[in-house]
Amino acid sequence: MQLVVAMDYSECSRLACQWAAEHGPKLGVQEVTFIHVCDELSLHALEAEGGKLRAVVEAIWKDVKGVDRRYSVVHGKPDEELIRAAVVHEAFALVMGTNGRKGFDRLILGSVAERVVRGAPCTVITVKPRLPETT
Repeated sequence: MQLVVAMDYSECSRLACQWAAEHGPKLGVQEVTFIHVCDELSLHALEAEGGKLRAVVEAIWKDVKGVDRRYSVVHGKPDEELIRAAVVHEAFALVMGTNGRKGFDRLILGSVAERVVRGAPCTVITVKPRLPETT
């Protein structure tokens, strides 16, 4: 089984990566592709982001055994590239972080997660930070 995990180095995407590390092996995942959508389209930028992506993921996945890891750094619109990755890799699920913007912020900034959920050919698992507990 194949899983795709979106990484943009935000706290939310790190939580998505942690979720995949914890739950992927339990779900029978055999391969995970970590994808980062880069703003810049130069060979140097893509190579630099590839190294950064590998380092961030390996720090989180250091204790995970038996799951192959692949890394992909692409240039384009995040929602389109994530959907494309899910198709190309025939993913059973795509895991991504979401910051849960609402109202005006969401209207102005749009929602990559929402567009991915609507367009992906597979299940999309969104992971967001826990709210602080109130007493």
